[in-house]
Amino acid sequence: MDSGLIHILVVSGAHLHFLERLSFWIPERGRLILCTIYCWLTGFGAPVVRALIRRVCSNLFRSWAWTPLQVEAKTTLLLLMIHPQWLVSRSFLMSWMCALALQAPLPLPKWRPLNMSLKCYLFLFPFCAASPLSILWNSLVGPAVGGILFPASLAAIALPWIQPATDQIWRVFLAVLELGPKGPPVDDGFHILTIWWIPMVVHAGLLYGEWKWRREHAFSC
Repeated sequence: MDSGLIHILVVSGAHLHFLERLSFWIPERGRLILCTIYCWLTGFGAPVVRALIRRVCSNLFRSWAWTPLQVEAKTTLLLLMIHPQWLVSRSFLMSWMCALALQAPLPLPKWRPLNMSLKCYLFLFPFCAASPLSILWNSLVGPAVGGILFPASLAAIALPWIQPATDQIWRVFLAVLELGPKGPPVDDGFHILTIWWIPMVVHAGLLYGEWKWRREHAFSC
């Protein structure tokens, strides 16, 4: 976490998206079942459950023409009604902020990995004050993880005999991480009880901006 590579080394909603892309050849219902099994295997953590429910809501209300921000709002409200304690869960709030970062219409660099890393860094800063260098670090290391580490780890499940090679790849990766930027421990940041409201305000602001933009363009047509 102190290197800024949060969604690579911990169970997160990003893993569900990766799993879906990897199983693109499976029918949609089968992919949802696969994602549900992954949630179960990882203990139904807040980030993966949020990503799964958002995926389900996106399918259920596709005909309603909701925007991604609106789907995110409905998903979050539903989850907090079922499990109110997640309102003070650091992992849930960080996952929520990451989802908002990906929807934020900020004028950032056109290189997509750098764009996403920069927005996630800005949105997650109150929860994890990683080094600013982690923005570039994420952009460089992240694609290698998605293209090498995760596929190798999944392949090792089906082909146990390649496990030693996979372990060696992970050891090299962790050694490389030691050379990267570091940030202060999470405990040095703000206490979760003082910042739980930040995602609410950010989400409300983005929804208002979206509504205002759509209203202006509707009247201009």
